[in-house]
Amino acid sequence: ELGIFRAQGANPSESVSYLTYADTSDNIIYQEEVFSYTEEDSVDFSQDYHVYTLEWTNDCVQYSVDGIEVSAPITRSSFLPASWVFDREMYLVLDFAVGGSGNGGIPSGVISPFPPFKEFIIDYVKVYQ
Repeated sequence: ELGIFRAQGANPSESVSYLTYADTSDNIIYQEEVFSYTEEDSVDFSQDYHVYTLEWTNDCVQYSVDGIEVSAPITRSSFLPASWVFDREMYLVLDFAVGGSGNGGIPSGVISPFPPFKEFIIDYVKVYQ
């Protein structure tokens, strides 16, 4: 799984990109990259549109937020050769997940019970081959 963006209700100034895959022993590996602007330029990701990008080739995965690279490129050579699964076809999924206990859970009032429903607005999705 290639996760372009995960918001963290407990910390709206952070954006998380992640990889989930099985290694050569079928252990599930989860690797995340946390992005936030500098303290002076800090933003609440829930308050405005942002551009989340995944550049994905057979040999490299690179995430960026608003044109700023989240981390160093993740490459085939940085994995055990048999663990690299990102050269296969995958599905594009737009997921809105609420809840869980990661990062201390969701603070009271950040997402209120349904209804009323907080908005999950996607302006566009572009896919290039």
